Amino acid sequence: MMSGWERFVQSFLPEESAVADAGALPGCSICRLAADAFDAFYARLTIPDELPDVAAALARSHGFCPAHGREALRRLPRPVLARLLEPALAARRQAVEQLVAAASRPPADLAGRRAVRAAQAALAARAACPACLVEAAVVRAGLERLLSALGRPDGRAAYRGSDGLCVRHTRRALARASADSAPLLVEQLAAPLDSLLADVELYYHKETWEFSHEPRGAEQQAWRRGIERWAGSRRAARGSGA
Repeated sequence: MMSGWERFVQSFLPEESAVADAGALPGCSICRLAADAFDAFYARLTIPDELPDVAAALARSHGFCPAHGREALRRLPRPVLARLLEPALAARRQAVEQLVAAASRPPADLAGRRAVRAAQAALAARAACPACLVEAAVVRAGLERLLSALGRPDGRAAYRGSDGLCVRHTRRALARASADSAPLLVEQLAAPLDSLLADVELYYHKETWEFSHEPRGAEQQAWRRGIERWAGSRRAARGSGA
């Protein structure tokens, strides 16, 4: 039987139709699914009934990771953040108090040294950041649905008509892809990279004094598109027609 937290994570996993819809839009479909999931994730955190399970997960992880902590600060109301983080902060304070009490015992005291080790272990997070867990689950499910679709003619045709995946998600897809699907994944990655490299060359061409008079165009954003294509970006998904 699933826990409340497991059901919460499960509720964000995309169906195959959602993966197909994301593939019909610009950019990496898996990045877009992650962006959609995070929009829903932060929206759900404003619902009081959802808070206990997430707060308990935050207590196990000792809060958000740095990246998601900064994002939560931007996207969540302060009262919601306070309610979410209170259990995590209380657990951390208790662990620190245990460590201080253990450290005050004589150094030669075997029981004291054991108490210090136990208190140090209590300070370590027992689980990953809840937002990281949601993102990992969504990406994993999205790739599974995509690879399943690539096993059918209509799925392969749809993927050929898409922008493909970013390099980061292509690598993950290739690790699970069948021998029939792998060439298509590589093919859809190679063509955009060829075009991108041409734009990067044109950008540097126009940056030279000799050709600086030439009008600027889409090549001026080639560096940004290069980063997005290589590493993937949820913000890129949001900024490309979502």
